[in-house]
Amino acid sequence: MAVNPYAAPSADLNVGASADVALASRGARFGAAVLDGLVFMIPYFIIVFATRGGEGGAKIGLGIGGLAILAIAVYQFVGAVTKGQTIGKKLLGIKVTKLDGSPVDFVSIVIMRGLVGQVLLGIIPLYGLIDALFIFRPDQRCVHDLVGATKVVEAK
Repeated sequence: MAVNPYAAPSADLNVGASADVALASRGARFGAAVLDGLVFMIPYFIIVFATRGGEGGAKIGLGIGGLAILAIAVYQFVGAVTKGQTIGKKLLGIKVTKLDGSPVDFVSIVIMRGLVGQVLLGIIPLYGLIDALFIFRPDQRCVHDLVGATKVVEAK
């Protein structure tokens, strides 16, 4: 069979796909992102309501709220690095892995996926929308997944 030299290039989008682990659904990924956002709203409401009680309440509210934000951030960070799961991902039964299915490490999830794939690229106008729309690719990997060489799969 002759090869068409003018054909568009193609690539296997299932790189590192494992037959026994299914990709997380788009809905589960969206739900996990929403839950992770809601978790951080709890300390926000503590701060807002406590600061309405005057100066003494404001100091207590800011202290408790600040500690709660710090505790949640540390829990999310440790869970993401050690298990590939934030609170939202854990509740919805999904996790982040490397392309070959092996567990994520600090570099892949924090530096590449988080710092480069979200924070640094986040300065580009409309990047957040573009990143989210990449979920509709056949391999369901957003830009931050591509940068971090990761994928989101169902947790066993």
